[in-house]
Amino acid sequence: LTLPTWSDEPDVALAALDPSRQRDNWRLSEGFVAAEGRSILKPLNSHTLNLSKVHRALMVYILLDYGVHRALAETIATGDTFISVRAAVLLGALLHLAHTHLPAGVCDLTPPLPKLLENAGVGSQRAIVAVNILGRIQLMMRQQPKPSSLFLDRIVQSGNFLKQSPSGKQRTPNKIWTKRDTSNNPLLMDSNVLTSKDSRAWNWSIVRAILRSRDDYLRISSDSDHKLFIKRLV
Repeated sequence: LTLPTWSDEPDVALAALDPSRQRDNWRLSEGFVAAEGRSILKPLNSHTLNLSKVHRALMVYILLDYGVHRALAETIATGDTFISVRAAVLLGALLHLAHTHLPAGVCDLTPPLPKLLENAGVGSQRAIVAVNILGRIQLMMRQQPKPSSLFLDRIVQSGNFLKQSPSGKQRTPNKIWTKRDTSNNPLLMDSNVLTSKDSRAWNWSIVRAILRSRDDYLRISSDSDHKLFIKRLV
């Protein structure tokens, strides 16, 4: 379990659980995109036995068997604001690990939740904040982590078009780029060119990266986002 930052602000405490959060070993002098890729990308051997995951599942089972989730729920109700927020984040992380690492029916995870909902229903501010935190953790963990570095983001986007077609034949480069779903391109949105006419609000690092990309990328004239992007730059 990752310990959340000591704060009474849920946003600050939840940042410790964000799968896309910046890690120290992602620095250029450390593991860079290799370490970042191992952290956020799904492993290719996801269907084989992972001993580290088995060990993690055993540790989660022990924590639940000793009633740590019930103790955290009690701490939420009785602790001060700082402790309550931290306990809620830890409870959400523990429940997420239990649902992803343990078979259904191994542990009873429901005892702390009805009590929290009951307290929230009678207007307990700490319980209301805790329920909100649990919901945000569930939503956060459902989302696919996004690359933090532009370099890895470009690698991932390029790699998506190297997948083989159902017939087993690899697509040609022209087909790969013309079939690209450009309307939802995150780089265009992150550049702020589409959302703002003020060039001072644009992310020029991303704009330069787009302009330096493949020529085919900007030749796609059938997409309205690309048309608007080029029009505002010109």
